[in-house]
Amino acid sequence: MGDGSLSQEEIDALLMGTGDAGGGADPLAGMGGAAPASAPSGGSSGLSPSQKDVLTESFTEALQIAANAAGSVLGKTVTMSMAEVVETPAANIPSEIIAGSALIQLNMGSQPSFLVIPAELALSMAASMMGSDTPPPILDEAHASTLGELANTIVSSL
Repeated sequence: MGDGSLSQEEIDALLMGTGDAGGGADPLAGMGGAAPASAPSGGSSGLSPSQKDVLTESFTEALQIAANAAGSVLGKTVTMSMAEVVETPAANIPSEIIAGSALIQLNMGSQPSFLVIPAELALSMAASMMGSDTPPPILDEAHASTLGELANTIVSSL
């Protein structure tokens, strides 16, 4: 699309990592850049700033939908916002994630993608979604499952 927005086909191609999003096998073709041939190394990024902006905007909209869904379950007003989209080589991920953070794997395309939520926030979100005002001391299986359901809502909103 010429106005900087993505068509549903382009979004689907980005999520699937394949398909024709503007002329060929490159899912990022037509978005102002090319898909990285491999994982980025060093400080360089395989995504252009405009591509990161598109992803941030898409996730922000998805988080608003997920917040509305969570709010209807809780009977409260829920607000969620996107901190940032970061493209990181797999080898660097362990050193960049704050210890104790909840990592939720998202099934989006051929490369692994994760939603990272700081531990304190993850515990608070899961407790609220399960009807409690008090976060649990640790993220047990039930609370982790609740966060996974929220992540699925976010991904399905894209």
